[in-house]
Amino acid sequence: MKKLLLVLSLMLCFACDSSDDNNDADDHSRFHPPSWIRGTWYANANDLTGVRFTSDDFCNIITGTTECFKALIEQSHEIASVENESITDTDYKFTIEYGNKGGDFHYRKKSDTEIVLVVQGLETNIIYIKD
Repeated sequence: MKKLLLVLSLMLCFACDSSDDNNDADDHSRFHPPSWIRGTWYANANDLTGVRFTSDDFCNIITGTTECFKALIEQSHEIASVENESITDTDYKFTIEYGNKGGDFHYRKKSDTEIVLVVQGLETNIIYIKD
């Protein structure tokens, strides 16, 4: 009986953890990047500028320096949050709110190795290549 309970509880834990692409509307302190966008992407094949997505974070890479937002939001949860997160098979959109400022981010999958930055609904010429 103990073994059965152990197996059932492990199955329940794995079932809860397996929802990688879940968009939890009540959790404004975390990112939920879809699996297709996770990894490091460099803009126009420039290894000094890019973005990195993990299972729960978003990072900008500027002149070779990486700045991740998860820690900032967790430390400043009173004034910083992730809002309007939207996930599809080809698009990942979110807003980072920081005080009375905010930034909208939208990335579109072009292929398994390319994503493009989208601004105001239009694809830009900034193409990110997966590292």
